[in-house]
Amino acid sequence: MTKEREQDLKENVMQRLLKEIDRQMFPGGAEEELRQVTELFDMFHARYPLGAINETLRYSLSQMLLNGSDKQTIVDSIINRPDNRFSTEDAGVIYDYAIACNKRLGQLYGNNI
Repeated sequence: MTKEREQDLKENVMQRLLKEIDRQMFPGGAEEELRQVTELFDMFHARYPLGAINETLRYSLSQMLLNGSDKQTIVDSIINRPDNRFSTEDAGVIYDYAIACNKRLGQLYGNNI
């Protein structure tokens, strides 16, 4: 097999994996992602830019899905990100919201938020 073919196969596998992770985070696709980000934007009374909310929501969801991290670990990791804009309390709101909106996470973490 040629090096180009091997690289193409690796990239194809990576793209499929990333699509599956996105599907786990937002089963309703881009519309669901936009709805959730907009709801958080409204909950925070526009204190944070939509992009920052989207990035932090995605970060939280990926940490929950891939690492199975608990709330405090994820909140701490959000706060310690170099580009963090969120207070500890608001990072916790994003965590709770992510679980409430994601059926799979609700099953894994429980809906007792």
